[in-house]
Amino acid sequence: MLTLANILFGENGLPAITSIGLPEEAVLSTIFLILLLSTKEIISASKYYNEKVEHSFDIQIVSMLIMFFAIVIFKTMEVLYP
Repeated sequence: MLTLANILFGENGLPAITSIGLPEEAVLSTIFLILLLSTKEIISASKYYNEKVEHSFDIQIVSMLIMFFAIVIFKTMEVLYP
């Protein structure tokens, strides 16, 4: 796991090490992205689909895609640089 050593000098002067990692919610966010994409496809074929619905889905999907790519980059770095 990637670690970041932060030297924090408090009252006792001992260094602290903080580890950086992805939380278990990364899997949930990936599942949520898949559900959003599936729901957008299903709703686009219904009578309830309009421009407002399309934009609301696009906003959520773009933010989830950014998070997904960040997870992929972090996991790749974790594998390449253990």
